[in-house]
Amino acid sequence: MCVQHEYSNLWAHVNAAFKSVRLITRSTRINDAANPRTIVQVQGDFNRFFFMAKGKVRLAEVGNDMMFEEFSPTVGNSETGSDYVPTDFYDRLVAGEFYPVKHDCEDVAGVEHYFAMAGKQGTQSRHINICLSIPDKRLADWSGRTAGGKTYFYYHPDYSPTVLAYTIALNAEANPITVDGQDNTHYGVALNWTNSFASTSVLGETYDIFIVGDDDQPSELIATTNGTQSYTYNVERLTGKSQDITYVVRSITDKGMVVWSNHATVHIPGNPPEAAYAIAVQGNSVYGKETQENTYTNTVTVSNEAGTTFDMAYFVGTDGKFTLYRSTNASEQGEAVATIALQRPKRQHL
Repeated sequence: MCVQHEYSNLWAHVNAAFKSVRLITRSTRINDAANPRTIVQVQGDFNRFFFMAKGKVRLAEVGNDMMFEEFSPTVGNSETGSDYVPTDFYDRLVAGEFYPVKHDCEDVAGVEHYFAMAGKQGTQSRHINICLSIPDKRLADWSGRTAGGKTYFYYHPDYSPTVLAYTIALNAEANPITVDGQDNTHYGVALNWTNSFASTSVLGETYDIFIVGDDDQPSELIATTNGTQSYTYNVERLTGKSQDITYVVRSITDKGMVVWSNHATVHIPGNPPEAAYAIAVQGNSVYGKETQENTYTNTVTVSNEAGTTFDMAYFVGTDGKFTLYRSTNASEQGEAVATIALQRPKRQHL
């Protein structure tokens, strides 16, 4: 793990220093001419961790093999400050931030230069999909490369390795469309997602798109795409009943890592939307002897029988009103005695 240990004692040192060691044998190659690099992936529950690797880059660039290359995020032993992993490291990773690896450390375990989910003193483990991006040019010569002497080297700031979480961000939209020349019969649903690396697939992903059931779990597979990060299809509007449809995307990388996106929901109104409503009026009157006038109290009830979303726009506007009639004969409309205009309630800030 560090140069002062004999190779015969290496595994004993590993057992004493680490709770677990995971061997990563598969990687993804990114053949970018400006920054060629290799990405390794690991998934699991982690508290403190770091990566180490055995390769030819260090020997070729700096003439020093040092057994293993150990990727350290920090340049010092302080527990706070910009040179150490922050206490919100996990939150920043899942929000899409890339965290740079500062140097090739001679003994990460010994000097505690590891990554930590909740800061150096944190003990909380988090389940996460971690990727390490390892640029070929990380040890290219620059003015600060050998600041630590010949026992470790600082990575080139333009080609630093980075640690990031592999995440999928899903967005869903639904809009009315024309199908077979008919308006208002269907909504078009557009699903688009991005991964934390780029707007395009870089890890040979296969994406499965699911509808989420009432139990908040994927219930119906509606499509699979190979690398394409979008999907569109049409949903028929139901008569008098709206639909709230929730989606989730599952990504499976070419190395077998499985990652789920956030849930995204669209609303499909019924057709026609106002068909779901029933209106009832309950009227009462009180006769005042002194004034010799009837005072009418009327309760107007609008029921949402089909479970659609209530929209005041159906009742508010130039024609948004109720007219009440009085008659001594139930079979006759009688005379109009009042008109009730509906107003949209004012927005209240809590």
